[in-house]
Amino acid sequence: MENTNSNESSIIITDNLGINPTQPSVLKQIANYSFQGTESSILKYKTLLSKQQILNHTLKSADSAEFINEINNFVDTRQSSVENQLKTLNELKQNLCTVCEENSYLEKQDDKLEQLQKTPNVVHLANQLATINNLQKEIDDFLVQQGVTTSPQV
Repeated sequence: MENTNSNESSIIITDNLGINPTQPSVLKQIANYSFQGTESSILKYKTLLSKQQILNHTLKSADSAEFINEINNFVDTRQSSVENQLKTLNELKQNLCTVCEENSYLEKQDDKLEQLQKTPNVVHLANQLATINNLQKEIDDFLVQQGVTTSPQV
């Protein structure tokens, strides 16, 4: 059974019991939603667009020797910082995996929370928040695919 809302780009799939095993958890969506973070992402994408437009103009009119010089300078000044960031991100990934797995388990242990998550308003909001996250991920994935960024931003 499929429920669709023409104002949203998400499709909700339910099983025969009306329970959606892939339904976004409102607890996780609210815990991960950040108005400031979303606004920051919008600003980041606008900044990336501006930088790509500048790069586009530069590529059409500049000398490649200037680019080579800038790249070499970047490598010289950022190598150590990038290595530290990589180490920190790997540690954060491991810690996030551990905590999120435990949270998923704990979330299923509370019947009141389980019932709340099935109410229409909560389901609708969870879907909207998940759609915001998915759109940001799609933009980040596209930017990685185009070589604009090297990994999706959080």
